[in-house]
Amino acid sequence: MLDKKRWEILYNCFYIISNLSDNAIDETNETLEQIKEFYSEKLERERQKKTLIADELRSPQVTIKANLLPPTIRSPLTLDI
Repeated sequence: MLDKKRWEILYNCFYIISNLSDNAIDETNETLEQIKEFYSEKLERERQKKTLIADELRSPQVTIKANLLPPTIRSPLTLDI
């Protein structure tokens, strides 16, 4: 759903286009198609990039076997300055 501001912009675009000559309307149509194609491809590239990043962040499950050792008490750390 478009908000009020978007409807105003859309109406303004329609008003401008409706007052163009036939040649200008044809050119406008071509330009708008190019804009649509550009942004469609850009959105697809961004979606693919996000998918690749998500796949890279998803790590496979790995089982690690280990033996736990009992805790040990260490002597205090002393620094000679």
